[in-house]
Amino acid sequence: MVECKMKGTNMRTVPYLGIYNSDRYFILNNDTVIDEIHGDLPRILAENLVRISDQIKNADEVEYYTIVHDGKELKYSYPSEVIMNLVMHPYVFYNIHPGADCKTEIKCGLYLPDSEIANKGIKNADHDWLCIDPNILNSNLFLHYHPGADESICFSPNNGRIRFLTTFPAHVFFTLSMIPFGDKYPRILICKHVLLIDDSVMGLNIANLALNGIPEIKDDAIKGVVQRFCNCLPEYTEEFSDIDRIIELVYSRKENFEQVKEFWYGRLFYYIWKLDGMKGDMNYGRNEYKKLLDKSKQIGKNEDGNFATEALIRYTEELIKHIIYWLEDI
Repeated sequence: MVECKMKGTNMRTVPYLGIYNSDRYFILNNDTVIDEIHGDLPRILAENLVRISDQIKNADEVEYYTIVHDGKELKYSYPSEVIMNLVMHPYVFYNIHPGADCKTEIKCGLYLPDSEIANKGIKNADHDWLCIDPNILNSNLFLHYHPGADESICFSPNNGRIRFLTTFPAHVFFTLSMIPFGDKYPRILICKHVLLIDDSVMGLNIANLALNGIPEIKDDAIKGVVQRFCNCLPEYTEEFSDIDRIIELVYSRKENFEQVKEFWYGRLFYYIWKLDGMKGDMNYGRNEYKKLLDKSKQIGKNEDGNFATEALIRYTEELIKHIIYWLEDI
């Protein structure tokens, strides 16, 4: 079994993300950690904080963090998806020290923003772990820390695993961790995680968007994105343009662009199917898009062409709306 060593002296005592496979295990750098969370919490996470209000009241430390994980290497090494481990810093625990051997279970849940797109980019890679049961008190995450060489602390890579699509420029998720000591939970961590795969999206600095606590600044930034999207949409009197222009705004790199297109076109086809009353089979959206795209070439020549162009713009606006919802959750 491959193990990872953590000296711990220059690392914040917060959760990290690591990658484990047969020949390597490494931990992503946490680019930035701030001691607060801006914006709204996911609904289920907020409900769980109410559920554990007694434990929060009796805890010695209740800590809120926003953590930016540097995942820029992932876009080259993992073209479509990557499975990562949620790794707790050993010093989160009260009884850990060099030479200690600690096996424990903590209460830990992972929560996604409420937007539909965010929920498509992150999946639980272990069926028996994070938030299968929305009640945090029913969760159990096993951790094992043990001695290593040179007075280091090692952990066996058996922590909770999460599957991320690397066709996203960034992912946002939240964790709630209840750290036990004796029969109590004296330390409770509420963390907002930003896994940064690309530096910018549509001209936005994603890290700044997540870390900025001034709503007006975030609102103005997103308004700028909306305007860029609107510039991609033709007037009703023009032939409909290819959706690739909008996808390129979300994901500007050339690497893995075919995988990226597959995801975002998939969302578009889903919204077409949904807006049309969820009729037909799973190929309905794809087939309808192709049919309307062909008819839109007759815009200005007959009513079918005009109707097809209007329909395509309406469907594309639905995709844009959900992208904006996703950005607002960052």
